[in-house]
Amino acid sequence: MSVDGVSPATQWPPTPAWMSDCAECVRLYALVQNVHAGADGPKDAAGAARTRLARHLANMHLEHIPHWTPGCEPCSEHRQALARATASGLLGAGASWLAAEHRAAHLFVPRLGTGLL
Repeated sequence: MSVDGVSPATQWPPTPAWMSDCAECVRLYALVQNVHAGADGPKDAAGAARTRLARHLANMHLEHIPHWTPGCEPCSEHRQALARATASGLLGAGASWLAAEHRAAHLFVPRLGTGLL
């Protein structure tokens, strides 16, 4: 718990500066923030908005997506799924994209929310 009583795991991380150079990133992040604040539709829309931004980041900005986050259980699960696919001789493209979308979520979702992607 931080000094102000707010857990770092629930705080929205500052987005990387390069995201502000992409009009689609800006638009989708604003949608995520609006939905999260309840200003733009029902709460169940929040997950869809986060997924859309994560998918955009994974598809258009893969070179900026962070690597696996130590201590993140979903990162570990995605990494294991990719290892199983590789060991089985499978391409694992679907698992790879799901993992990239999850890793992208680390750029803009509070740590506790990354398990939802």
